[in-house]
Order: sequence, then C-alpha cells, then structure tokens
Amino acid sequence: MEEALRAHLLAQVAITALVGTRIDWNVRPQGKALPAIVLHFVSGGGDYTMQRRTGFNDTVVQIDVWSATYLAALTISRLIKTALDDLRLPPLQAFLESERHDFEANPAPAPTTGATDFHRVSLDVRIVHTDA
Repeated sequence: MEEALRAHLLAQVAITALVGTRIDWNVRPQGKALPAIVLHFVSGGGDYTMQRRTGFNDTVVQIDVWSATYLAALTISRLIKTALDDLRLPPLQAFLESERHDFEANPAPAPTTGATDFHRVSLDVRIVHTDA
C-alpha cells in the first residue's frame, strides 16, 4: 500500500508540478525545499469475518502538506483530495476522514525557501486495500 499510494500521488501532474518528487514517508528530509508532502502510517489492521481473514486491510494514513504559505498548502491539499477521489479502483480505495490546518513558527529562516514560518494541512485518509 505504501508504495502504491506514493506512486499514485507522484503520477498526478498537478501535484508534482508544485512539489516535484518531495513526497516521503515519515519525515521530510532535512534541507529539502518546500512545498513537500509527508505520509504517516497511523493505524491499520486486517478485516475479519467469523470464519477467516477477508484479505482486505483498513489503514489510516496522515498526509501532511508543508509549505511556506497557507495558500500553497491549501492548494496542494485540494489536489491530493482530488487524486484520492480517483483512487476508487482496486487494490486501493481512499476515504477522507478529517482535515486540520495549522501553523508552525520557525525561529530562523529556512535556507531553501527563505520562509520563517511553515503552514501545514493534514489529511487523515482511510485506505482500504488488499494484501500485497
């Protein structure tokens, strides 16, 4: 699921026009330019019936969009939501569960952007997928 989700986002021309290949799992590598997308595995587990495991998994992924401006973070998050709507084909289906907007002050200018502050839009997405 992890590889397929990242590949799906990288395949979206509108997203990569803004973030390039800066879509990473767990951490935004130090020194990478903004904007960037960071994916986090939040929770997951298999689906079961009384007889057996069904072969489906239910995973929650937090998608953080980091940017020097709120408008850029918001724009990219909207592009991600559109891309996830297109993900309604096996082996992955995505459902937006929640969204948060926040701000993080940076005491020193970021060397790659010149920005002193960071804006973030976080999307919590439930992904139903088959076993890999």
